[in-house]
Amino acid sequence: EHPDTTEDGGLSENETGTFEIYDVVGKKIFGTLLLGRKNTFAITGEAFDKGIYFYRATLGNINISTDKIVIIK
Repeated sequence: EHPDTTEDGGLSENETGTFEIYDVVGKKIFGTLLLGRKNTFAITGEAFDKGIYFYRATLGNINISTDKIVIIK
């Protein structure tokens, strides 16, 4: 439904986090480190084959969000 997504990860100045995407077998296929203040990055569905993926967002060592992404082409 949304082939392009922009994520806005607002962290405080001293916080760090990550945003990662994994395929169904657990292989990391995208990852970015988020360092303090405001972090914006874009993900386009065209960069991925059709299928099911999972994303994980962390803040420090704490997993704050995990969910499924379905790419339909």
